[in-house]
Amino acid sequence: AVLGLLSSILEHAYQNEFLSRNRVKGVEPVKNEKKKFSKELSKEDFNTVKQYIHDHYDVIIQSMYMLLSYGLRRGEVLAIRQSVISYEENFTKIHIDKSRTEYYPDGKGTKTGKERDIFITLEDTALLNKAIKLSKERYIANKNASYSEDAWIFVGKTGEPFPVQSINRVFRSVKLRTGIKITPHVLRHFFATQAQASNI
Repeated sequence: AVLGLLSSILEHAYQNEFLSRNRVKGVEPVKNEKKKFSKELSKEDFNTVKQYIHDHYDVIIQSMYMLLSYGLRRGEVLAIRQSVISYEENFTKIHIDKSRTEYYPDGKGTKTGKERDIFITLEDTALLNKAIKLSKERYIANKNASYSEDAWIFVGKTGEPFPVQSINRVFRSVKLRTGIKITPHVLRHFFATQAQASNI
């Protein structure tokens, strides 16, 4: 891309007689031997990872995996509070208005600056509610304080907000154990692929 832009600028200068010739014309970009990381995930691999997480991790991690598979970014999952969840008869709506990152542990707006709603199934709602219950227990046991509806849902064993780096560690461990290349962003691509396949 850089070479193409430079060539275009120099060609323009040459055509307008600012230069005697375009010195990058015919120069080939250096080939990158590094293999590209595949962002594709099959349904079979998705379910294998889901089962592995179910068998080896608590409902907090299971719930995070579930929400990431709805196309949320890692920081958006970590910034969910009870106050943004609305329970309907056939589904649950989650309003995505914040992101919690390594550099913004107290939260900030979403990456694009736009808020949106996602809708999860009743089955996934049941899992999320179990995670909320466990988070409340951890929070109250460690903080000795009442649980606010604006507190982060996802907390560690000490009641502290779940660290961003810990999600990466979980996914690295799962990748090592299952042999499946999985990251939070791969799940975002998986969601987009499934949505497209369903004409959504």
